Amino acid sequence: MKKNKLIIVAIVVLLLGVSLAGGCVQKQTGTPMIPEEEAIESVVEETEKTPVEIYFDNTKVVEPQSEKGQAVNAVLLPALKEVYDIEVDGKIINQVKLKEEFGPMLTYVFNRVIVDADMTIIKTKLESAGFQTGEFSGKGMTMTKTGSNWVFTFQIDNQEKALLEVTY
Repeated sequence: MKKNKLIIVAIVVLLLGVSLAGGCVQKQTGTPMIPEEEAIESVVEETEKTPVEIYFDNTKVVEPQSEKGQAVNAVLLPALKEVYDIEVDGKIINQVKLKEEFGPMLTYVFNRVIVDADMTIIKTKLESAGFQTGEFSGKGMTMTKTGSNWVFTFQIDNQEKALLEVTY
């Protein structure tokens, strides 16, 4: 019986010593040790795309077919590109695509989540192009200019797909 207790105590001391010593060991490579979970997460974060990015990548670019759609796109697309396109190493990376023209409506898709500030910036850009704000609230706005009335519907904070629908 004493022998069994002695063996159990020896095992406990051995396990305790190994666990304490294991926490103090550092690799000799000169780099700090990173817990395995954090290392895996950092690799996943660098390579994994968000649903918004995947949706953007899978979207085919279309050209507006109607004369009115072409006119709206000619004014709106450059403003959207100023807000969403990014520069990396001196190159402009396209972050805006015209996804669809459906009757009197254009649908744009972006490579990042739309936030409230985007709507305000686009409004300001259109005002500088001579548009007036008819309505501005929630997830939409109405912009008017002589002969034109555009209704914007933003999918703000949508984590699946970043869309803007413009009815003209």
